[in-house]
Amino acid sequence: MAVRSSPGQVVKSAKRQTILQVYAFRDKEKAENKLIVPLQQVRARVAAMTDVSESTVTRILRQERESSSVSNLDVPGPSKVTTPGKKWPNRDKKIEFDDFDTCAIRQKIISFYAV
Repeated sequence: MAVRSSPGQVVKSAKRQTILQVYAFRDKEKAENKLIVPLQQVRARVAAMTDVSESTVTRILRQERESSSVSNLDVPGPSKVTTPGKKWPNRDKKIEFDDFDTCAIRQKIISFYAV
């Protein structure tokens, strides 16, 4: 039995694009009345349907397998595959002030409280 999303849940654009690619692939197979990629080559078929490389499919399957072995085994079905985040450069969190800047800031703060 297929797993379905909840009714009323919005299908995001990336998932819509994947659905359209799979539909176009199957439609092309129907028009040619033959299989483009044999059924025994599952990874090659998935890669052709989703328009990604076989290595990408293999990497995603490996990530899912590793995350499902770590996650709770009581929950049936595929685990959620995460998207890697962008790596931001680390900046210094400390700002160096010289004596002039320190004095200027101190005088500005004092001027707030001056009557």
